[in-house]
Amino acid sequence: MKRTCIQCGQSKTASTANFMPRPKPNSSTMYLSRRCRHCINAERRAKRQPNESGRIPGNIYAVPQNLAQRQYVNRVDSLLRNYNLEIDDYIEMVDKQRGCCAICNESLIGTQGTMSPYVDHCHRTGQVRGLLCNSCNTALGLFNDNVQILEKAIRYVVNEGI
Repeated sequence: MKRTCIQCGQSKTASTANFMPRPKPNSSTMYLSRRCRHCINAERRAKRQPNESGRIPGNIYAVPQNLAQRQYVNRVDSLLRNYNLEIDDYIEMVDKQRGCCAICNESLIGTQGTMSPYVDHCHRTGQVRGLLCNSCNTALGLFNDNVQILEKAIRYVVNEGI
């Protein structure tokens, strides 16, 4: 028995080797697909090709093969997921701060020439405040963003102790 693929028009033996078995709706019986395996698999392969950004459509876990692209995509995803911050807004923040930490004005460009700023945000409201270096971000975190404790720390440093 032969069956003709509706996509490529080739006549092939009607078997599971050539046509995909499919369940009939609202039934426990199976039928053979109207398209051959070759056409179905070719379409699936085409859908799985990386797009311009290097991502495979529909696969949230797939990342580009190029390390630099992968790091860029991960950073963009992280900014959007964690801070609801688009990459254009992030770049604008870097430009506004002239590539420096918002607190100490140290350069945010690392020794390897890579940007490594931390996105500072209010833990209560989630609002992004600025970009910080590792030291300033860690210090704020250790003080729990508590203004009173920060003021006491300033008085302590200014008075050189107790």
